[in-house]
Amino acid sequence: MTEDRSGKVSTKGVPAPVSLRRNILFNTIGSLMYQGCQWLTTVLVVILSGYTDSGILALAMTVGVMFNPIGTYSMRTFQVSDVEGRYTHANYCAFRILTIAIGVALVSPYALFVSGGPSIFLTVFIYLLFKVDEAFSDVLYGVDQRAERMDYIGVSQFLRGVLIVLSFSCALFVAHSIDLAVFGMFVACALVTVMYDIPHALRFASLRPTISWADARSLLFECWPMVVATLLISMVVSVARQYYSYAFGVDQLGLYAAVATPAVLVQAMARFLYSPSLVPLAERWASGDMGSFISYLKKAALLMLAVVGFVAVGLSLAGPVLLPLVYGQSITDYVYLFPMVLVGTGLIAFLWLFSDVLIVCRDMKGLLVTDAAAFAVSLALVIPLEMLFGMNGINFVVVISMAAGLTIACARIAKLAKRQSVRS
Repeated sequence: MTEDRSGKVSTKGVPAPVSLRRNILFNTIGSLMYQGCQWLTTVLVVILSGYTDSGILALAMTVGVMFNPIGTYSMRTFQVSDVEGRYTHANYCAFRILTIAIGVALVSPYALFVSGGPSIFLTVFIYLLFKVDEAFSDVLYGVDQRAERMDYIGVSQFLRGVLIVLSFSCALFVAHSIDLAVFGMFVACALVTVMYDIPHALRFASLRPTISWADARSLLFECWPMVVATLLISMVVSVARQYYSYAFGVDQLGLYAAVATPAVLVQAMARFLYSPSLVPLAERWASGDMGSFISYLKKAALLMLAVVGFVAVGLSLAGPVLLPLVYGQSITDYVYLFPMVLVGTGLIAFLWLFSDVLIVCRDMKGLLVTDAAAFAVSLALVIPLEMLFGMNGINFVVVISMAAGLTIACARIAKLAKRQSVRS
């Protein structure tokens, strides 16, 4: 099996692409299952082991969040939109190994510093291995996505979700060891990578890691804006929450987080909904058919708007009932925050969509301008809005910042489409 620079595989019998509907359905269900099961581990650790191990796991997850944009180099969208095959899948695999090594080298000393001791560092490092496997599987998902077989991704994510809950809970219940529980998660997911993800990705391309220094250097410089953009969007929420914690106390932030955390699944669901649209969008952009490109983008955005709007309205109505059931009556006075939290998370998802479209268009300057503008607005508004509106000020900061970024992104895309149309 061979792959040329156009990304085409010479082997006969390559699985045919499936419908957009199947890709969306499998990817959304599988990915939500995986995200939900990761959240479930944070509940299980409290039930089965107590708050000390819960804190250790939370620390490990924080380090994992820092590793992810470096390890993946935030380049999944770049990979799947490379429909002209500027780089081969083997190049992307080799580059991912390089970025993972860089991520581990940069994050490990920080993990050692914040751990405060070898026993906690061991847990954090094992969790980092779990994130390493996750980062490598992401490049394999890129192979599947470019072949428009995201049903493979959905199955993989579903399996991972089930296995991490089983391995994590069994290890905690039997051995009462957070280290073994996290190690069980790593082993379970590594088995899925080896036994399912790699064989399925090999149906489309050779994965033997090969890359020249010139290509690696080119990818490092070409894709760094995506890493910065990812951090900027994340920092909008982080800054809003961190200032509130500083001004009003960590206990008050904890109450806000209890209300806001379930809404993150809405944001994740929205991203899973539009991800299958990126390859068709890239193909239309590469062909120069801007009418088809804009039409397809509108359909993807309207689908997101319809589904996210429906779910947000449903959760807003159910929130006053469901949140006290989960957290107790102490949360009742704060359920009023939930509708605006959902608006904010929905707008974050839309900014992710249009940021990814800018990557499809290879407008890295526009990507940085868009997300830097959103971050700058959040810095300007965080103090006055939170002092004026309290907890809801966090939501208003997110909503206004995301709206500003979306306005700029839409203007950039319209300008790029007009320019591309004139050229073709």
